[in-house]
Amino acid sequence: MLEENILPQTPSPHSSTKRKTSLVSVLLTIALTIAFVIFGERLLHDVNRWFNPASQQYGFAPQTALEILIPTAHAQELIARIADEYPTTTTSIKSDYSRQSYETYRLLLHAAVIIPVFLLMFLVYYYFRFKRTGSPYKILSYAYMAFAFYMILRLLAELCVFVIKNLKTAGVYIVLGIVIVVFTTLIVIIQKKLHSKDGAE
Repeated sequence: MLEENILPQTPSPHSSTKRKTSLVSVLLTIALTIAFVIFGERLLHDVNRWFNPASQQYGFAPQTALEILIPTAHAQELIARIADEYPTTTTSIKSDYSRQSYETYRLLLHAAVIIPVFLLMFLVYYYFRFKRTGSPYKILSYAYMAFAFYMILRLLAELCVFVIKNLKTAGVYIVLGIVIVVFTTLIVIIQKKLHSKDGAE
């Protein structure tokens, strides 16, 4: 007959640190991510509309894939219609801005919004991932980080289209270089923190 182990059983580290996440929380996190994406798209659209000096001339076209297919047709049609109805108020609309100027301003404005947002969201994720590892609210950081990566990938795609269109061959190398630098830096930061954490344990 086997002897019964009467020594007190210590809980395993995994059982004591097990996190409880409900299905509802996961679904709400996905919904939060979608809400973030819609908010980000609307914010970029309005920032470009408010602060881009060439938006009156070229900003009427939809900010989607349709703009690539028909970049200025809708804008020029609208300008012509306004010129016929209000001939004295279209001087500012018929500006000297080129299509490239409009795209440059738009890219800079989008970068001015996306880069700070990405860094802020990354800090939120970093805080919950390494500073508050046992927090029950850590699941929120995944929505923030998903939104951050969506925004930065959107900016990189926009930059890729802009650079390739205007700088041709050199643009490919510039865009790839930027992508490599950004993601290499983030990987180094995360891995360095993970290794320092393992060493401390």
